[in-house]
Amino acid sequence: MKEYDKAHKLLDIAVEEVRTISRNLQPGSLQNLGLVPAIKDLVNRFEGEGYPDIDFQYYEMPEK
Repeated sequence: MKEYDKAHKLLDIAVEEVRTISRNLQPGSLQNLGLVPAIKDLVNRFEGEGYPDIDFQYYEMPEK
């Protein structure tokens, strides 16, 4: 049982670390602006010569 508890605690720590890392990888614009504006911002960064045309469409999605 002692080994099980130790393994369980280590697993909890690992899961929390993965959650922290994934939150830190989230772009600030996603948190500040919301999903749709953040995607629009990302698409705007890849406009111009040398990039493919991107047509971002969304339906019934709240801005925030």
